[in-house]
Amino acid sequence: MTNPPFYVHPSAEVSPDAYVGAGTRIWRQVQVREYAHIGETCTIGKGVYIDARVRIGSNVKIQNHVSVFEGVTLEDGVFVGPHVCFTNDLLPRAITPDGKLKDRLLFVASPSGSLF
Repeated sequence: MTNPPFYVHPSAEVSPDAYVGAGTRIWRQVQVREYAHIGETCTIGKGVYIDARVRIGSNVKIQNHVSVFEGVTLEDGVFVGPHVCFTNDLLPRAITPDGKLKDRLLFVASPSGSLF
């Protein structure tokens, strides 16, 4: 039996129906669902969830505890910081401080660079 051209930590769960490119490293407690596609030379950090049919390009680094849900594509060379959640909600709902429904999301950057 030959070793695959990628590394999967023993605690990770990778569907046999997923594609993982050569040189990719999948670390602890990662779950990769069926028909997900992960390109070459990627690093998938601890606790990452990659949903069915997600497409991830090559040379991508996804840090710990990121969630990537169905419908999301990450192009080549993308860096994703810790605890990011990519949703598949095409019509996200949010409310204003007085409880009215917003028609779009608006993020304002603070001087420190955080979003609120």
